[in-house]
Amino acid sequence: MLNDKTYTTEFKQEADALVTEQGYSVSEAAASLGITTKLIYKNSKSNKMGTHSMKMSEPS
Repeated sequence: MLNDKTYTTEFKQEADALVTEQGYSVSEAAASLGITTKLIYKNSKSNKMGTHSMKMSEPS
């Protein structure tokens, strides 16, 4: 089953901030937001910089 949820830019930024600014692990951030770790890694801001955070892509 496909998940067709879309997330706002604000949600994506807040999710990224949990990991990059507040010291959450990716697993902790995902659990607290009810999303998968895959989504966090896929959308990591620092992913572009070669680290482990999140840059969530905009819906088309």
